[in-house]
Amino acid sequence: VSQKKVCSICGHRIPVGLDKTSIQVSAFPSAVLPEFLYLGSYDNASRLELLKTQGISRILNTVPSCQNLYKNSFTYHCLPDDKTLPFDEAIQFLVLGLLQRLEHPVKADGSLSLMVIGDWGRKGTYNQSQVATQMGRVAAKLNIDFVISTGDNFYDDGLTGIDDPAFEISFSKIYTAKSLQKKWYSVLGNHDYRGDVEAQLNPILQKIDPRWICQRSFIVDTGKFFFIDSTPFVDQYFFKPKDHKYDWRGVLPREKYLSKLLKDLEIALKDSTAKWKIVVGHHPIRSIGHHGDTKELIRQLLPILEMLIMNLMLCDVLIQDSKIEQCEKDKERVLVHCMSGKSRSLAIVIAYLMKSKVWRLVHSYQWVKERRPSVELTQGVYQQLQEFEEKIYGRIDSGSSLVPGFLPAAPPSISFGFPKINDPAQLPSFSAGTPSIFARAPLDIAPTEFTFGAGQTQKNVAGNPFLLS
Repeated sequence: VSQKKVCSICGHRIPVGLDKTSIQVSAFPSAVLPEFLYLGSYDNASRLELLKTQGISRILNTVPSCQNLYKNSFTYHCLPDDKTLPFDEAIQFLVLGLLQRLEHPVKADGSLSLMVIGDWGRKGTYNQSQVATQMGRVAAKLNIDFVISTGDNFYDDGLTGIDDPAFEISFSKIYTAKSLQKKWYSVLGNHDYRGDVEAQLNPILQKIDPRWICQRSFIVDTGKFFFIDSTPFVDQYFFKPKDHKYDWRGVLPREKYLSKLLKDLEIALKDSTAKWKIVVGHHPIRSIGHHGDTKELIRQLLPILEMLIMNLMLCDVLIQDSKIEQCEKDKERVLVHCMSGKSRSLAIVIAYLMKSKVWRLVHSYQWVKERRPSVELTQGVYQQLQEFEEKIYGRIDSGSSLVPGFLPAAPPSISFGFPKINDPAQLPSFSAGTPSIFARAPLDIAPTEFTFGAGQTQKNVAGNPFLLS
């Protein structure tokens, strides 16, 4: 056996003189969903080509202190070094390649009314306040469901940060009519890219004004609105920016970003069965206005829209006529880099299974545990997963989603951590790997270390019943 150095942070091995064709199963990731999701650590030197042959295209690093990874070889994202795990952020990265979908409730009669506005963030000047007043009157008559903003939300150069007072001066304190207190679904314009572009995307702004929803590209399921980030398509902003500086964080490399965006949009439009398909972006495809046509959109976007019979496009100047399964088809797989199988990576994968597969916590945990037996959960992480489960499914009965190996802290009771018989959650089908404990016949004897009428056993480390053995 050749000697190896071991990363002191996450445990992945750095081989010395190891034949690149050899495979050490202990270091290779475990297939959680074989066509999509893997979990494990990996060797820094010898596994690059091997991972690629397995179809790994993205790496989610759950170990912030270990950056000795393949940043330049894969689409890469590292979670922040925080005790609170960002489940939604991680899940969004795992399903990168599919546009995020937002749901908006519809009226009882199925009707939909909305307003569209663009080029508006003027701190009340240039007639912004007067227009806002009239918008409030019209919105009240129409009983609108929401507002769409087509970009250039804040002039002249976007926001300087999440604490920029322009957000409230140009938005919250301008559109004050009761009828406008609805969700504002917004995309970015070229002026927004001249500031701190990530400030407008930051959910912290929703704490200042809960109406604000801004992302690069996304879908609102009500009527199937497809929002696209059109600014990165325009060559001028990259090659002839004049005196302007653009914040291209999250966009570079540009070619890869645009290719992925177009692919995502095409997939979403093909998948949609909506009677109306409405695309929203900042730049017009064709226009008789001052700026004229957007040739890059004519060349790259218009063919997709024409092919898929888009019903309507909303943009800044002119109104014109005009999922994981896909990842599996394209063999785009993702590796969640773990810290010797500890809680962070395990929790992210479990959260993903709960949200994407609509499984309960206990089922998701068991699915992963059978494929990578070494993984463990701590009490703190387990509680975060319980809260995430409650966020997805609503409040649940205590004890109905206990992970095998976790006993309730109080009050003491005879419980082996399995769901109640009347638990309505549907069990996943365990078709591979070790047979599921859910498929085994019930034991007619107590576990070897269980004593009726006794307190906790000595093997419970520091009295913590939430640590798995």
